[in-house]
Amino acid sequence: MGVDIAVSQAGLMSGLLKEEATLGDLVTLLKLREGEAALVEKPLMAGSKPVGVQVRALGLPEDAVCVAVLRGGRVLFPRADLTLKAEDRMIFAHGALKAAMWAHGKKPGLYSMADVLGLGEF
Repeated sequence: MGVDIAVSQAGLMSGLLKEEATLGDLVTLLKLREGEAALVEKPLMAGSKPVGVQVRALGLPEDAVCVAVLRGGRVLFPRADLTLKAEDRMIFAHGALKAAMWAHGKKPGLYSMADVLGLGEF
């Protein structure tokens, strides 16, 4: 059992703290392509701006898409008319515009996430 790479605990902690300070109450669920794209979760507390707002009126950044809303143990797929409630947890794909740009102009067919991420036949 050998060591493949050296890990710096200070560097790891520094990176985690930097990410936490940047994201605030967002929780990173998955990073893709070294952070170019990510799945993030945002819990909605009572009194949060999005509570009582429909998904269509969120005013999300151009490169973010709400892909799911977790509510009471259920997964809801966010239609434009879905009204958000306190205690909902929103799941966003950040960097989705890059994935859409990759798909633009591709011939119809079956593509894997590895293709989108540039991993080829991984």
